[in-house]
Amino acid sequence: MKKRVALCSKYFGYAVGGAEQSTLQMLLDLEAQGHQIVILRNRSPKHFGAGARKMKLPESWIIRDFSLPADFLRFRYLEYLLNRSALRRLANEVADADMLLSYGFEAPAVLAAFQGKKRYILRDEYGLGWMRNYEAGKARLAYGLYIALEFIPRLIWKRDLRGALSRAEAVANSEFMASSLQREYGVDSVRVVLPDIDSKALKSQFESTLPQVGKRGVVFVGDNRLKGVDIAIRIARALPDQQFYFFARKKLTGLPENVTAMPWASPGAVYAHAEAVIVPSRWHEAYGRIVAEALSLGVPTIISDRGGLTEAGAGRARVISDLEDMPGWVSQIGNALNSK
Repeated sequence: MKKRVALCSKYFGYAVGGAEQSTLQMLLDLEAQGHQIVILRNRSPKHFGAGARKMKLPESWIIRDFSLPADFLRFRYLEYLLNRSALRRLANEVADADMLLSYGFEAPAVLAAFQGKKRYILRDEYGLGWMRNYEAGKARLAYGLYIALEFIPRLIWKRDLRGALSRAEAVANSEFMASSLQREYGVDSVRVVLPDIDSKALKSQFESTLPQVGKRGVVFVGDNRLKGVDIAIRIARALPDQQFYFFARKKLTGLPENVTAMPWASPGAVYAHAEAVIVPSRWHEAYGRIVAEALSLGVPTIISDRGGLTEAGAGRARVISDLEDMPGWVSQIGNALNSK
């Protein structure tokens, strides 16, 4: 029987990250099963350059735009608190749907208010209500204060999520995320759906970009401490004769001479520059789409032992147990390049 499936999330509809790509594929699969897709799309997200990365969604989908009273880059839980009533009302916009899917900070309120079948999609640490301090020095103290200021709004968010989960199906993108959700929120069952990779499109992007690349090198994707940008810089300095490419959304400063800063690009175009890929993430990656994508193209990949990265590596990635182990990174990169 054909059903109407709706999705609501702050950034879906804009190509700002792996979560959006994975969710897009999930919805395409649901449509292929015969369901009608309805998207609640944020009219004007202000961050991550979202406005310039609007996705071309299928014309067969029903798009209903919305706006929220508050839109912060920081203070996500405070933003949730200020938007809580509006999010509950937003659920009425898809009251005609048989099922509502949601992920991200908006999910607890909008799912709680929806009367039909609902599904919570867990994509990252934030979706667990985690606020872990990965900073150093004075920045660590400042972030500690930030965590303290978010304490009450985060408590409300987690309470709302617990309530929503009592009446919703839970889906995670790795075994690591699933077990974390079960442990922290007492969820009996969490279905694991690994991110689906469009290998054909990925290979097409890769092959069309490859002839345009001069010298390939070691690729890093990210621009903050969560992704380990400082570690990647130290690795590049330890290998001054090796070419590196850093793909980032924002401008990076203080890069060594052997690092070429690159603008955000499609995945296949990124890997076309890569003799090897490094993923020195500090935070617990939910899955690590970049790892699975790079390996699917035969690009050697070296990763930190965090979160679901090893799941994505599937025994084929080279794993660094101590992400601060600089000789380990240098050695494994050398081994990867030599073996290739």
